[in-house]
Amino acid sequence: MRSQDPVSGQAPAFDPCFEPVMALVRGGQLESVHRAAIAVVDSRGELLGGVGDPLTTIHLRSAAKPFQALAVVESGAADAFHITSEELAIMCGSHAGESVHVQIVASLLERLGLGPEALACGVRLPLSPSACRGLEERREGPSVLHSNCSGKHAGMLAMALHLGAPVAGYWECDHPVQQQIARTIRGLLARGPGQPGRGWDVRARRSPGSLWGGVDGCGVPVVRLRLCEAAWLYASLAAGGTPELARVRDAVLARPDLVAGEELCDTKIMRAGKARVIAKIGAEGVQALAVPPTFQPDPGAEVSIGCLIKVEDGSNRPLPGLVGVFLRACDLAEAATVLEKAYPAVGRSADGRAVAENVVLLHEKDFRRRTPRFVAPEIDGEAPVIESEAHDVRVDVGRGNERDVTRFFREEWPLADEETFGRRLDWSAEPFALIVRRRKYVLGVLKGHFIGGVASIDEFVVGRRHRGRGLGSALLDRFEREALRRNCNRIVLRAVKDARAERFYGDRGYSRESIQFSYEFGFDYVKLTRKIADEPSSSGH
Repeated sequence: MRSQDPVSGQAPAFDPCFEPVMALVRGGQLESVHRAAIAVVDSRGELLGGVGDPLTTIHLRSAAKPFQALAVVESGAADAFHITSEELAIMCGSHAGESVHVQIVASLLERLGLGPEALACGVRLPLSPSACRGLEERREGPSVLHSNCSGKHAGMLAMALHLGAPVAGYWECDHPVQQQIARTIRGLLARGPGQPGRGWDVRARRSPGSLWGGVDGCGVPVVRLRLCEAAWLYASLAAGGTPELARVRDAVLARPDLVAGEELCDTKIMRAGKARVIAKIGAEGVQALAVPPTFQPDPGAEVSIGCLIKVEDGSNRPLPGLVGVFLRACDLAEAATVLEKAYPAVGRSADGRAVAENVVLLHEKDFRRRTPRFVAPEIDGEAPVIESEAHDVRVDVGRGNERDVTRFFREEWPLADEETFGRRLDWSAEPFALIVRRRKYVLGVLKGHFIGGVASIDEFVVGRRHRGRGLGSALLDRFEREALRRNCNRIVLRAVKDARAERFYGDRGYSRESIQFSYEFGFDYVKLTRKIADEPSSSGH
């Protein structure tokens, strides 16, 4: 039975594409665990390390802002409106709503001949606690300029004016502004080196709309990429391979206070790194990092490094600890120490006692591993059973829940459905169980699931001491009513041929659809089915 990813409306119970990265320990006992996928890529396209599946697709959220700002530069709008380095930095950032941030955005809008009402990002409280207190003391409410995305939106307005496009609707996917952003990001990915032999290729073909993953919280399209692609974009940003990329990079490194704020993590990371690291957070547990060409994984090979972290549950709590390990892996121990002091791992009670600790489960080597962990291990020491003459194709023995297998099914089943049915289908099976209990004892259980208008009975047993008392009929009646409620058109199940169970179902209107001769354990089985009427079939029993 197939299950789909969260797009179908049901998240998987366990996703092997993510691995444990941080644990909260209280009183010497495990209290909670955060899982994440991390990709570390250099500017040559080599996957240096990380955990989880680097091909996991994620929403970048605000981590896409430097590349949305890059489109402002590449479109010519930055030069046309004499956009300053400070203004470019605030376009790249999720600013805290401090007075300096508000003033820079207001000044840019004035130069564009627009007012704050042109911004579509909405009114939000400042991310800076001190800025919020200042508003309260002045008895003022927040404005749209306090939104952490107002800089990005101001840059998009500049693009709309420069492209001669309407200002209204600049947030729509088909607006020239968003189309320019899409061309910029796709163009950058197309220039990527790609490393098929190392497990990924940034130049993989994309459908025209596949870059967008819905709408971000500020109302514009959200960028959705594979983890390794996003990490490579940040490595390219740090490398400054084009004049436009270098301009964005230098603006961010020159004014880290405009990328976030004095009280926020990104600014603290970059200040601690002293212009040797770029940090950009995204909503729902996304953190991007980039180190310019100062870290040398190979003698004589000076490259830049990009890192993308996605915490599965969307929490930001693991990020400072994970960033600290990454900084140490990049020989930035001093910066890591500063960050660790700002975000101590030990939690304290109101009276100052140490009561809990955030324990990072990763090591420096995880961020610079030569053999990526996402490669599925051999099972029980079995060697590949088939290997091609070219030594690049093999069949491995596995359990089928490996992360690359999970990703394969997520990508390929919808395409197979389109070929077969002409459209994509939701194959998420919804489990359902009915249990009869007397006090603490279970007397009978019916387990099934519903999918695509079909109700399936998977397991159905009444305790041998309680048969013949109507429990089985009552459970079947209840399951049939539930199937009707869920708009199912038939019920299906399997039973041993000519056994007591087949007679039980036959009395209730179930008929043979097929016979499976000499099947499991050599027994003959029958597939039984019944079209659901307006009333349960056993209502007369």
